[in-house]
Amino acid sequence: MRRYSLPLVLAIGAAALAYARGPLDMTWNITPLAVGVVALLAAATLPNPRPWTVGIVLVVWGAAVLLVREGPLPGREAPVYMVALGIALLVAQVVADGRGDGVVKGAALTMLSSGALFYAAFDVPELQRWWVVAAGLGAAAVVEFARSSRGR
Repeated sequence: MRRYSLPLVLAIGAAALAYARGPLDMTWNITPLAVGVVALLAAATLPNPRPWTVGIVLVVWGAAVLLVREGPLPGREAPVYMVALGIALLVAQVVADGRGDGVVKGAALTMLSSGALFYAAFDVPELQRWWVVAAGLGAAAVVEFARSSRGR
């Protein structure tokens, strides 16, 4: 069962985000933090550091998004995000504790893909729909299930 824990947590997270959007009246700005929390919960089910990097980067960046867009640091997006991502890289390296050959690569891919999607969401409002975010997590669950089935 443990080999399927990552896709199971991702699928539950996708369903929770899809459901919680309505009753909790969450704004788009909470997306990176919410997805990061799901990634951290999924990472907690595995012994390797790969998923931790994704979760750490998204949670720290998500906190920065909220601080800038809905908190006390308006108008300072670039420097706040740079500091946040620097903190995320340092924390990910500490969590990896010598097992982290993929920490920088995982963090870079997370920053690139999530930043590009967040940027595109300004011009493509459909990307801001919660079902799209939930579908993305669901797709990740399917991929991880397939990887787990192969016996990694």
